[in-house]
Amino acid sequence: MKYTDDVLKKVQEVELSILDDFIKICEENNLKYFTVSGTGLGAIRHKGMIPWDDDIDVGMLRKDYEKFVEIANKEYADKYDIVTAGMYPDCTIFNAHWSKKGTAFRDRNALNVTYPTGIFLDIFPFDNIADDDKAMHKQGKRAWTWQKLMIMSLNPKPVLHFGKVKNALITAVSYIAHFGLKILGFTPEKCYQKAMKYLRMYDDVETKRIGFFCGTQPFTTIHARSDLDPLEEVEFNGRKMYMPNNMREVLTNLYGDYMQLPPVEKRYNHAPEIVKFKDED
Repeated sequence: MKYTDDVLKKVQEVELSILDDFIKICEENNLKYFTVSGTGLGAIRHKGMIPWDDDIDVGMLRKDYEKFVEIANKEYADKYDIVTAGMYPDCTIFNAHWSKKGTAFRDRNALNVTYPTGIFLDIFPFDNIADDDKAMHKQGKRAWTWQKLMIMSLNPKPVLHFGKVKNALITAVSYIAHFGLKILGFTPEKCYQKAMKYLRMYDDVETKRIGFFCGTQPFTTIHARSDLDPLEEVEFNGRKMYMPNNMREVLTNLYGDYMQLPPVEKRYNHAPEIVKFKDED
């Protein structure tokens, strides 16, 4: 599916309204948050959402993330659902979708899931990660692998977006892994617990780095703890947000000249198969 301009604008408006509620909770409860990836890029280059983008990503330290989930479930349950692995048996995302009730946003991966799939804010929990590089890579690879095994244990045929040959190879491996995990007794719940064990193995250690390991790749979302002290205030579609104080360095490492707009054919978003707004049937 591709967006029409009016549908994309409406999705962005709903997401910004969710962001406002998120910021309100954080400010009222002294919770630290910060922009992640494209949201930081949008804040610097566009002073808000990237015009063709359709999601907002924020990060939180694990303790603030858990406090946010607790407050949101208690005080905003009439308006939003929290969706993350461990809360729903067929959910494999290790960040949270703070999903607006009465809306729908389903891509090909979510057409048949049982959990709520409204328009959402992406919230990423950042865990303490090892200071030693070798230990950090061991931690990240194991957490990332167990998350991928959890996906395979649920679904032998994942939705893929590569070429035909690569899709066929990955599908074959997924089938083998799916049935192998069943034979060995590795349920989705066991895979989830294994992943969480490695994600949170330094909960009680004040490490110098924090990270989110369960993305597309395990080592692309890492920050020094000092990147968050202090955070930098930025404008975002007429409201203030906060980002890591080295965000420009991060973006340069990721994109080079990040102020240069990409060509039209490389302006990606996550246009869903199904999108509905609250005022629709």
